[in-house]
Amino acid sequence: MKFFLTRSRSISSLLESQMSTLTSIADDCPLSGGEAVLRARAMLTLLDESPMAYDDDDLCGVGWRSEEKEQKNLHSSTLRLYPNPANNKLTIEYHFADDAERRLLFYDAYGQMVKDVSLPAPSGKVNIPIGKMASGVYWYVSPGTNAIVLSGKIIINH
Repeated sequence: MKFFLTRSRSISSLLESQMSTLTSIADDCPLSGGEAVLRARAMLTLLDESPMAYDDDDLCGVGWRSEEKEQKNLHSSTLRLYPNPANNKLTIEYHFADDAERRLLFYDAYGQMVKDVSLPAPSGKVNIPIGKMASGVYWYVSPGTNAIVLSGKIIINH
């Protein structure tokens, strides 16, 4: 859905369905929704006197949980990849609640698996070379037991 604002129609005259659409876009993870999420949040901020605070760590489902949250849920799993965008090396930090050996699978924009990385211990840090991977957007997933799957998106820019 596109939003067109003209001089005669201000942002304050958006329809309820348009407001609902903006809100659903703003509630998305900016890593997957990109600039559209940020623009939707900016538009909503213009409309509301008390802007909404977004917890992107929770919305994106990627990154380390704070110690306070970790204490509340000792069985949580975390996966963090950086830097993003990456150039020649990618660092993977992880902690899995189960003791099973995990894999991290990378998929290109066509849905083809391009890299398979073994994550041997329940917790650790791995540096992997990515110089041979083409520049672009890649999705990663770490399938797990009991339907615990961690996933996200990484950009490689050589």
